[in-house]
Amino acid sequence: MYQVISLNCICFNIRLPKIMNDQDKSHSLDEILRECTVHILLNNGQITGTGFFLAPKHVVTCAHVVEYAYGNNDNKEIQIFWKDHVFQSEIIHYHSKPYPDVAILQIDFSEHPCVYCDKTINIGDDLYSYGYPQDYSNGDSALFKYEGPTDSLSPLLKLKDSQACPGLSGAPLLNLKTGCVCGIVKSSRNPSTDAGGRAVPIEILNNLLSNLMELQKQFHDNNDFWIKEIAAAEKSSKFSIKFKANTRLSLEAIGYNVIEDYYIEDDLKVDLYAELKQTLHVHKLIVKCHYEPKLVDINNLRDFNSLIDTVSTRGNPISGLIVSNKGFTNASKKFAKKVNILNIARKGSKVISGF
Repeated sequence: MYQVISLNCICFNIRLPKIMNDQDKSHSLDEILRECTVHILLNNGQITGTGFFLAPKHVVTCAHVVEYAYGNNDNKEIQIFWKDHVFQSEIIHYHSKPYPDVAILQIDFSEHPCVYCDKTINIGDDLYSYGYPQDYSNGDSALFKYEGPTDSLSPLLKLKDSQACPGLSGAPLLNLKTGCVCGIVKSSRNPSTDAGGRAVPIEILNNLLSNLMELQKQFHDNNDFWIKEIAAAEKSSKFSIKFKANTRLSLEAIGYNVIEDYYIEDDLKVDLYAELKQTLHVHKLIVKCHYEPKLVDINNLRDFNSLIDTVSTRGNPISGLIVSNKGFTNASKKFAKKVNILNIARKGSKVISGF
């Protein structure tokens, strides 16, 4: 029998206040970030880039994105697209490439959300970005990993594991660990591959544009949805860490040797990997924690079963265990039984089998 305590995890879910007329429903943090991004076009659409709302009426982008207009001293060249709106803008701050390569554009419109910034970032952090690359002009996502800093005199954030395409310059970088924007995408290491790119640290804005950062602070003092969600997520994170530790102890108590956040293959990471030495073989178990605050549905289990099929062979058999704090749909229970995946749910202090 497997005995395990189910886990929760950090989960960002923001309820946006009515700073815009049509925002009357909840949004996830990545959705809010996308709401804060704009598409920038110049020279009749020949030049494309990304920007984001830092403070009311103020858009941040890379200086090289608007270099054409700045060189011609013609703000009419710059068009900013956001939702169904098209704005003319004015360059009010320009700090040229190669460093820091930051520009601030001003528009005559303030009914929009603004990102929340914090410079905190650690090696290995996952960073989400959204922008308007040339090949996906309606918007596209990228998920990078932070590899470390570059030149200390002109510091940049070095990114890997995703494609920084032309047009993504100026996009915000959301640190999924802190829930805050920590950088501005600046360049690609190779636009044809997922080699990653480089970004300007957000703290550069504190040094160059302290007045603008004060406007950002005032916005979030009056609209505290982002800050409240971060506080709630930090509390949830502490709770999930405790659950994960208890789960590991439960498996170790029945003889398993357990490793957390284990890569069973180069790109296949599981929450827990456990081995139990028996008389004729070693029983191997991978544990997937269901983090969403809802019932596990059949699609979750199908994906998990595919993962098990990928890594399990006759000579290296691996069992699967999925845990949930809320339980399982009836369809998922039947599917789990059919494919021999043990699913466990927790009610109160009692651990029960999902089927």
